[in-house]
Amino acid sequence: FSHRVYHSANDEIGELAVTLNKMARDIEDKVLAISSQGQQLMAVFNSMIEGVILTDKSGIIISINQAVENIFNVTRQEAEGKLFLEAIRNNEIAEVIRNILDKGRFFSKEITLHFPVQRIFEVNATPIFKNASVNGALVVIHDITEIRRLETVRRDFVANVSHELKTPLTSIKGFVETLLEGALEDKENNRNFLKIIQSHADRLDVLVNDL
Repeated sequence: FSHRVYHSANDEIGELAVTLNKMARDIEDKVLAISSQGQQLMAVFNSMIEGVILTDKSGIIISINQAVENIFNVTRQEAEGKLFLEAIRNNEIAEVIRNILDKGRFFSKEITLHFPVQRIFEVNATPIFKNASVNGALVVIHDITEIRRLETVRRDFVANVSHELKTPLTSIKGFVETLLEGALEDKENNRNFLKIIQSHADRLDVLVNDL
């Protein structure tokens, strides 16, 4: 489209030349704009933290991004143009893709990879439609390993704190009830009870400061 027609006469051929040149410029501008948009989309596609897999209606991989290459240790050249299981040997994701292509509905699943290190992923897949029929699948893979690890840490933390607080609180409550039930008048032991309560209160204070 960079070629131009040169005809200086003001006749019909000249008008045709002007029209062709304008069309060529317009098409060239649109091609450049589309190319630029394509490059921008590709840059976004490859810079995404989430893994993205695009397949056709037969389950053949059309494209994967850099994140998928890193997760499954596969190159784009090795994966594109192949059935998913031929390129990436993961039955759970293959099942998700089959589900999408067969049923045409959004599907989500959590999977765990054990090699080379254990990692947990949330796989979200959605169908791609063309003329009201499923024409492919878009699979997005989120690494939620850190989220699950933090949830485990939080559960363990709450369990440990509950256990550590329960012992002194139970002791304090028990000795207070004993005192209220009449031990307060027991001059031989009431100070010992209060010292025990004080000791457990001090322990609670240390725990709270640690927290």
